[in-house]
Amino acid sequence: MLAVAAPVALACVMMLAAPAFLASSSWRLRFPRLALTLWYATFAGGVLALTASLLVSVLAAVLTRQTHDDVNWVEPTVLVVFGWVGLAACGALLALVFAQAEPLAHAERRLQAQFSLLAAMSSCRQVRGVDVVTVESDLPVALSVPGAEPRVILSTRLVAELSPVQLRAVIEHERAHLVQRHGLVSQIARLNRLCLPVLPAARELERTTSLLIELIADDAAARQVGAVNVANALAIVGRLNGDEAMLLRAHRLATRPPRGSLTTSGRVRRTLASLAG
Repeated sequence: MLAVAAPVALACVMMLAAPAFLASSSWRLRFPRLALTLWYATFAGGVLALTASLLVSVLAAVLTRQTHDDVNWVEPTVLVVFGWVGLAACGALLALVFAQAEPLAHAERRLQAQFSLLAAMSSCRQVRGVDVVTVESDLPVALSVPGAEPRVILSTRLVAELSPVQLRAVIEHERAHLVQRHGLVSQIARLNRLCLPVLPAARELERTTSLLIELIADDAAARQVGAVNVANALAIVGRLNGDEAMLLRAHRLATRPPRGSLTTSGRVRRTLASLAG
């Protein structure tokens, strides 16, 4: 029984207690890549622990059934019941995952087809191996479109509002999303929340994933064009959109530029200090 209970207890800790700790940790803003890795390691560990408990219970039930006597019948009965209930729950969960995944995949394919059509009617150029498409729009918008033909979409309003180096910062940010497959990570978090909507940890995983992938992309862009340029771009777009989160991200880069983000000169440090203030 202990062999079955231990993986279940470990799964509960990893899927309930660990997310609560990670969600309250302030260091994740400083080290977003490490924080995201720990979140998904915890998620995978919980799934593996539950799977291990199911396999152990089934194996223990088979072995105990072969060796038990008529006096000690409680333990094998409990193990058999636990094993069958676990198998039924596993089957139901797999069915739920497939049922929720298909609409998500269909919506993703439809969105990619729409953006492909839009790209065919717009100007396109390549930046470090990624297609950058500029579309007519009065909204200051930039987004990345993953898929078989990954591309970055920019609006004409955004191009008009930003300087060339600030625009390059935006492109590098969106390129980081594509190169590091942040779209797939977001889909996993969304699917997890759809399958387990009652669990606070599932909702927190989706919310935290959305935040951390943006911070990771900010840091990646800062290492390419400098933290000051990324912070300036975030501040401008944040003011245009009225997005407080972008302004906070700009302040984060200004107060604590990531390592290797081209912030060594005195002019750059003074500019970052003015943004932070």
